[in-house]
Amino acid sequence: MDRIDDRFTQNPKLATRVVDLGKVPMKFFLIWGLYSAIAIIAIMAFLTAFTSGIVFGVPVDFAVDNEERIYLSYNSGVYVVMDGKFYAIWPPNRDGGALSVSEDDMLTIANGAEIRVADLTQSDLKAGRLEIVKSVFAPNNVLYSIGMEQHETDPQKGITYRYKGDFFYYEIYREGNGKSTLLFSMPQANRAWTLAARIGFGLWIPYILSAILLWNAYFRRHPEYTKEAPYLWKKRTR
Repeated sequence: MDRIDDRFTQNPKLATRVVDLGKVPMKFFLIWGLYSAIAIIAIMAFLTAFTSGIVFGVPVDFAVDNEERIYLSYNSGVYVVMDGKFYAIWPPNRDGGALSVSEDDMLTIANGAEIRVADLTQSDLKAGRLEIVKSVFAPNNVLYSIGMEQHETDPQKGITYRYKGDFFYYEIYREGNGKSTLLFSMPQANRAWTLAARIGFGLWIPYILSAILLWNAYFRRHPEYTKEAPYLWKKRTR
């Protein structure tokens, strides 16, 4: 053990070196800190925009009522689209929620633990108030499972509303009498935000790795800002 310790002591190249913070120029910390913070700020901005209901990405599920008002389920809550505007009608939910509307205007919201039924004729949608007529605690309920499996179609009075989309964009079509017409499409602003968010999340880890590589490259180029680390183990004495 003494020979190994002597070898490290006599050859500085084999000794572990750490950054001497007292010698590093403040300018480097400022530039490197700003560069690293860009990734964190960008991710926080995307998360805030999508979870607060400012921006709407691709929905978890959808439904259409008799008046062709469109209900969209997100992790940030359930929203109804009327006159091209989004109105929040249900608070955020971790599972999003499966949606369905009956022909007598009863909206069912089913998540992984609960089922709620709202009477749309007695609700004030623009004010965000739903008239809940039934609420059942039902863990692992069938309505949620079926809704998630069949989220691409929604039949209503002989007409089928079909969802078509991918990770970045979606459209809802009205199908009936052998014809298919576009009912609603994702707003372009939301599409741009969604695309930017997907790219941002994809580049987040490489960006953080690049910051780490820049840190290492800088101190390899400037060894004068490092010092030999003190040994954390003790020499064994006879």
